[in-house]
Amino acid sequence: MIFVLLLGLWAQGDAQKKAPDPLPDGLGKKELLKICVDCHGPEQIIAKKRTKSEWDDVVSNMVQMGAAGKDEELDAIVAYLTKNFGKD
Repeated sequence: MIFVLLLGLWAQGDAQKKAPDPLPDGLGKKELLKICVDCHGPEQIIAKKRTKSEWDDVVSNMVQMGAAGKDEELDAIVAYLTKNFGKD
């Protein structure tokens, strides 16, 4: 019985230790989470730094493959990615 209780407490503590969010807060994050993260984990999205033009191309390719979003949402995503994960 005590073992089961300790196991439950360990599992609860382990569940509370989530990995840190690799996506910084900012304009466009909400749209990125809404549109992109269903198909890609954040780590995959941000694995490579890109220029604004490259991020535009990536987002355009995703739209061609089925990602759906309003132009304003897609623009916000490109701006967010460029600001936070752009080439220096």
